[in-house]
Amino acid sequence: MVLKADHDEATLIDRGLANVLAVLPPTTHFVFVSSDAVFGRGSGPYFEIEAPTAPPAGSATAAYATAQIRGEATVPASRRPATIARVGRLYGLDVHGQWDGRTTIMVQAFAAGRTAARAPNPLKSFVRVKAAATVLARLMLAPAPGIVHVATPPKSYDDVARAVAAATGYSMVRSVPVPADSPLPCNIALAIRHPEHLAGFSGALDFSGGAWGGLGPVESGRRL
Repeated sequence: MVLKADHDEATLIDRGLANVLAVLPPTTHFVFVSSDAVFGRGSGPYFEIEAPTAPPAGSATAAYATAQIRGEATVPASRRPATIARVGRLYGLDVHGQWDGRTTIMVQAFAAGRTAARAPNPLKSFVRVKAAATVLARLMLAPAPGIVHVATPPKSYDDVARAVAAATGYSMVRSVPVPADSPLPCNIALAIRHPEHLAGFSGALDFSGGAWGGLGPVESGRRL
């Protein structure tokens, strides 16, 4: 089960998840897809054994993170075989070969001659969609009970912007650090105790392939 941030998160957990668990046979292995949002205080990196910490009330991710935390508590309480898969920040291509919204907006800004200002200090684990899907499929076919982190080594949004720029032939990236007194979490990267589930995947950012936000395919740094 994947919790979507554009729905009523509390209802999805309190009613939706509870209803799903109620109708499944008790021996069915259940995979609940959580995220790095459960570590909202930002003092990571966090291992699987560490307890979630909700972000401050009223923050942009508070409702989503709180629902994920409740989901992580609901699943083991059902006393069925289960895996909680915490996934890092997703990026990559959809089924139509289009890039995710953040990447698309960045490339469109580059193409329009604008500079991307990104912070080098908050750290997250960025995971390409295809890699995450492959790992989740493995967990369904060969269950690993408990909590598993689907993540890569920590990167910043500045790292992401520079990787996108390099892949598209642009170079307009400016580092703008987040102030030390900012309420934004500084590090919600996911550490990994079970790397066997990520076998075959590189920790490098990968922005190869696909069409670039309606700009057309990019090859050798030039739009075709």
